[in-house]
Order: sequence, then structure tokens, then C-alpha cells
Amino acid sequence: MSDFKEVVRHHGGPASHSGRIRVSFLNLFRPEGGNRLTKRWFLPIVGAVLLLATACGSTSPSSTSTATHPNTVTVDMTSNVASIDPSQFCCALQEDVEQETFATLTTYKPGTETVEPYLATYTSNANDTKFTFTIRKGAVFADGTPITANDVVASLNRFTSCQPTGVPAVYGSYFNVIQGYAQWTKCSKTGLPPAGVKGLSGLHVLSTDKLEIDLSSPTPYFLEMLTLPAASVLPASTFGPAPDYNLSTKYPEASGPYEFKSFSPNTQIVLVKNPKWWGAKYGLGNATIKQLTFLENVSSQLALERFQKGTNDFFVTPNPVDANSYLTIKSTPSLKKLYHSIFGNSLFSHYLFY
Repeated sequence: MSDFKEVVRHHGGPASHSGRIRVSFLNLFRPEGGNRLTKRWFLPIVGAVLLLATACGSTSPSSTSTATHPNTVTVDMTSNVASIDPSQFCCALQEDVEQETFATLTTYKPGTETVEPYLATYTSNANDTKFTFTIRKGAVFADGTPITANDVVASLNRFTSCQPTGVPAVYGSYFNVIQGYAQWTKCSKTGLPPAGVKGLSGLHVLSTDKLEIDLSSPTPYFLEMLTLPAASVLPASTFGPAPDYNLSTKYPEASGPYEFKSFSPNTQIVLVKNPKWWGAKYGLGNATIKQLTFLENVSSQLALERFQKGTNDFFVTPNPVDANSYLTIKSTPSLKKLYHSIFGNSLFSHYLFY
């Protein structure tokens, strides 16, 4: 487990982190700092490159502007998102979508590596083996159903359970510090848990809005682990039986600032503002932009051309950039100025605050 903290820091956590410290649209909508996004930026992010286009204006993250919020944002992605189910979390592109739609227990304070409460406030004992979480008042799913401690426990059990092949989920294994993990993942070849084992023994529902997580050893970075999109909370009532735990709803029920309007595999994902978004009163963002459209499998060249024409707002492509795009950027002063590296930094968050 000694390497896990680095995995969290450089890969995941709400709004995807990476050392990109929760790079997300959620951060974009946070009112902190008073900054507005008024410049087009070309940003390589932990294995991906993101270009952002908006109205012209301020070039400094410390300056302010009266620019208005756009109603929609379009993101070109040169790859695709295989699943929108957070329990099947696999990669940064999926994370970019899920961080806007699902709440995790904890998140990162924008522009920092400091963990803060998201879905729940928390306390821990002196040696970081026992964590108690209290769900925020008014936290609900997109259908208005209150988020409960049982939903959290069921989501963590589902995420860490065995796959139908009997193999433990990849990211689920990071949570082997929770008591009972070895027993919970001692599954049959078809993925069914052992008889009588109903979940991680270290997860306890204390009341409707309170739960406790007991660890097998001191883990001071456990709160960072809980920022992973794979640990997102879904309604327990929508989970089918083991080993598939298939959802009964067309799309996973949102607990974050956006919900799914449509998902066409290998084509596009459309998110719209969650009308029941509860986080604004806690300073977790206002979700001002009404619709986010992710276009999948757009070639790097086409995405770059669309960016130059202003037809997309973001451009996400593998990092390093392919040779042709790199030469175009290097030879085009207006594009070269947009290139910013933020690996292990929070520059992106600074420029995206509204």
C-alpha cells in the first residue's frame, strides 16, 4: 500500500485529480477566488492534453472579469469512455465524466492537496484506523431521494466486490485496508462471495446519516483514497444481485452537480445540470453551465482544427501530443501561448474557477 498515495495523487480524485488536484468542472463552478474563465488554454494533464476555449478576456488567474457563463460546453475526446458506471472506473477520461455526476465522501479543496468533506463530514481516531462520516443535511440523488449511510456502505461493497469472473475489481483492491476485505473478495470462480459474507466487515451503518469505516492498519491517506470516482455513491436500491450488481436504472443515478441526459457508446455523452444539486450551499459549486457534451473518438487533428475554429471548448488527447499536432502548435503563436503543463500542479483549477 505504500504506493497507493502516489496513485491517488497522480490519477484520480472529484473533479479527476492526479496531481492534477481534482481537475474538474466542479471546480470550474466553485465561486471561490472570484476568478472567471476568460481565456483559451491548452493544458496537458497526467497522460492527457486538454485544450479549453472561451471568450477572450483576462490572462491572469488573479484577475477578474465580468464575462458571463456559457450555457453549454463541448469537449472533444480522442478516445472513448467504456462505461459510465463508477464501479467500473478505469481511466482519466471516464473520471472526467464521473467526477461531475457522482459524489464521493471526500474531495480536494480547489487548488490544493488538502482533503475536505464532500458528501460527508468526518472524524477519525488518533491512529487513523477508525473513520466516522456524517452525511450532509439535504444531500439527495437527482430523483430527490435522500442519500443515506446505507447507500454509501452498499456502494463501497459493490465497488470492492469480485467481478463475475471471480477476480477482485482492479481499483477495489486499493481498499484492502478496510477490515474484512480478504473475506469479502474470497469469491467463487463466478464472482459470488463466500456463504454468509454480505460485505466488508469494516463498514458499519450507525444511523440513517452516519457510518463508520474500520481499517486493519493505520492509513493516514485513507481520506485521499475516498476521493477516487470508483468510490462514488449510488442508490443501494438500484443494485441487482451478485455477482453482477447490475443497475436497475438506464443511467446511474447522479449524486453530483450533473446527471446523464444521454450516453451513446463511442459517440457522445451529454450531461445536464442536476436540478436537485445540493452542494451549492456547502460551497461545492453552483453548476452554472447547464449542459456538458463529451464527443468521443474525435481524431487529434480534427479536434485541433475544431479548437482553432472555436467549435469546441475543450480538447482532450493523449499526452504527449501526436507529432503533427505538436508541430502545428509550435508553429502557431496563438496556440503555442495556450500550452501549459500542470502535472502535479493546480494551474488548471486556478484558471477554471468562476
